[in-house]
Amino acid sequence: MISTGLAGIAYTAALHGGVLEIRASEDCVTGIRVMQEAEIPEKSCFGITCETANELAQKAVRQLNQYFSGNLQTFDLPLAPARTPFLSAVRDALCSIPYGSTVSYSELACMAGYPKAVRAAALACRNNPLPFIVPCHRVVGKNGSLTGYSGGLPLKHALLELERQRGVRSRTRPPGEAHVHLL
Repeated sequence: MISTGLAGIAYTAALHGGVLEIRASEDCVTGIRVMQEAEIPEKSCFGITCETANELAQKAVRQLNQYFSGNLQTFDLPLAPARTPFLSAVRDALCSIPYGSTVSYSELACMAGYPKAVRAAALACRNNPLPFIVPCHRVVGKNGSLTGYSGGLPLKHALLELERQRGVRSRTRPPGEAHVHLL
């Protein structure tokens, strides 16, 4: 399910029929974007494995497809570095949230080592350039309610439901290390 028009860019289907654009350099995955309907590439090109998509973009597509089918819980991809120490700390905290678990934004801020930066942690989630791989969808409101998600609340709900159905546990305080390679 890979298609591309430019080197380092691949497209794949997401949950609910959406399309993801995956960008990767030769060294790291640099971005994933849920595309709007008007931005989706021509259907005649979609779904074809193109040799112009670099190896890492193709690997990311394969892992995302495995994740969406419920057959992958942790990603093994090198990611572009975060722009600031704070964003790096938030990314590390997000990557430590186990599959099938959720934390609140205030818990995320504490996990990142910035307990008073709850709003900044929420903004970092909103602007996460690597959704799904850096699982910002696992962060919920303090009362457990679903709150904002760049891909929309229906997609956030579907991702959490997928993980709940396939997950082995549901905890609120996740220990652990990042499951992706951070550069």
